[in-house]
Amino acid sequence: PPAPAPAAPPPKIPSSLGAWSDGVFRVAREVDGHYDGVGGLWWEENVLITGGWDTCVKVSDLSRPEGAEVVRSWGGHTARVRAVSLMRDEGLVLSGGADCCVRLWSLSKGAAGKIYVYAPLHSLDHAGGTLVTGLHDATVKIWDIGGEKAIRKLGAHAEAAVGVQFLGNGARALSASMDGTACVWDARVNIGGGSPSILIHADGPLAAARAAAAAEHKIVTAEAEGTVVVWDARRAQTPLHRVA
Repeated sequence: PPAPAPAAPPPKIPSSLGAWSDGVFRVAREVDGHYDGVGGLWWEENVLITGGWDTCVKVSDLSRPEGAEVVRSWGGHTARVRAVSLMRDEGLVLSGGADCCVRLWSLSKGAAGKIYVYAPLHSLDHAGGTLVTGLHDATVKIWDIGGEKAIRKLGAHAEAAVGVQFLGNGARALSASMDGTACVWDARVNIGGGSPSILIHADGPLAAARAAAAAEHKIVTAEAEGTVVVWDARRAQTPLHRVA
């Protein structure tokens, strides 16, 4: 029988992003890779990583011909995947979801480890070898990726923590919750006592929160009902802009 075709090489990972321009967005391309909804994605130039409700994690190289973009497909989760990210230097993909696990995938070898996080996961981010998770039990926790173990619990919201982001190269962490609050926590080991350094109260349950890369004091919250608000974290109770 003929020898199996060699696996496609991993996509080249870009070192920087281009600038966005103002205008009307149009559909430039569709990638058909999952059999159900997509719960998490990471995208940079030609590299697209997706996690699906079909429990699969896929890596697509958008420089390849249409219909042949998917170069890696991994199965291992036992419930919906809600978040994915890429550790560029290590060549590792992180994925997490409703099965209470964060899985590590090597771009060259596949499955590379697992961290059990004890609750369904909504969101994750990483800085260096450290992971922050937003969990359905309302907690925000820090994990050692290499050791596959928890380092500390930063704190807890009153309802599910649905979004997280590291700030300041991992010194702080931003979280958003269905309880309508966004918090900034001190993420350093053995610092802090479970109370956020910044607390923002939105008008309703939040779906996400992000800080601007060039100005981390500017925080954007997205409410589950559709309102987007820009805040200045130095004056957390006064919105700068509101888009309903």
